[in-house]
Amino acid sequence: MTIATGTDFDAFAAACGLEVEGFQRAIIAAVHGDEAEVLITIGRGNGKTSLLALLALHHLVTVEDSEIYVVAASRRQATELYKYAQRYARRLGDEHVVTRHLLVRWCPDPDEPRTFTRTLEGSRAMPGSCTARRSR
Repeated sequence: MTIATGTDFDAFAAACGLEVEGFQRAIIAAVHGDEAEVLITIGRGNGKTSLLALLALHHLVTVEDSEIYVVAASRRQATELYKYAQRYARRLGDEHVVTRHLLVRWCPDPDEPRTFTRTLEGSRAMPGSCTARRSR
């Protein structure tokens, strides 16, 4: 299965095995909006890590030359977010998405599996959450 650029986010989430909840739509809209940074504050257990992993993977799949670095206040939290992204990438089943230890990469030509143009890198312990370099 190959996910086309511009795919509806709900369809992308479903392909990864998730259903987007109503309150998450406001977060998704903010992340996909014009702002360079978004602050998300909601209580524990509301799926922030899972949603950010899905957003990071969506960015990897839909934005040319994207570089996503998963960072958090602790290595454990960054690793958890990355593991969600890796799990979703495997469920996605897109031949262009290649998972490795702490890396998810985009391979534009599956017949040339050593050429990658996009990267989602996990497990960095730094203050923050998940950052992505935006193409404008």
